[in-house]
Amino acid sequence: MKVITVVGTIGRNSEIRENKGGEFATFSVAVNKGYSKDAGTDWFQVNYYNTKLAQYLTKGKKVVVSGSLDIVEKDTENGSRTYYNIRANQVELAGDTKPREAVQHTEHSQQKPEMRVDDEIPF
Repeated sequence: MKVITVVGTIGRNSEIRENKGGEFATFSVAVNKGYSKDAGTDWFQVNYYNTKLAQYLTKGKKVVVSGSLDIVEKDTENGSRTYYNIRANQVELAGDTKPREAVQHTEHSQQKPEMRVDDEIPF
C-alpha cells in the first residue's frame, strides 16, 4: 500500500455517493508541481468515508489529505493518461472554515477603526 499526504486546493464541491461500503464524500484536489508558470498541476480524486465534513469541502478551500494512493493508467485517443486516487483516512481544512457567503459578508461589514491622535501626553 502506498500512503500519501497532499496539501492542495479543492477543485470542485464534494458530492456524497454510496456503494456497498457505505456513504462517502468524493472531491478533487489540485496540487501545484512548483512555482514556475510551466510547472503544471497534479489532480487527485479523493474518496473520504466521513461524510460529516462534506458540507465544508467546497471549491477553492485549502485541504490536507492523507490516505492510500492508487495510480491508474488508461489509454485514451490522445495517448496514455494517469489518474491518482486517494482513499482518505484523514482530511483537514487548512485555513478559513466559514461558508463563503459569511466570509464575504463579514469582509464588507467591517469598518476600519477611526484613528485618533492626541497632542497631549497623559503624564
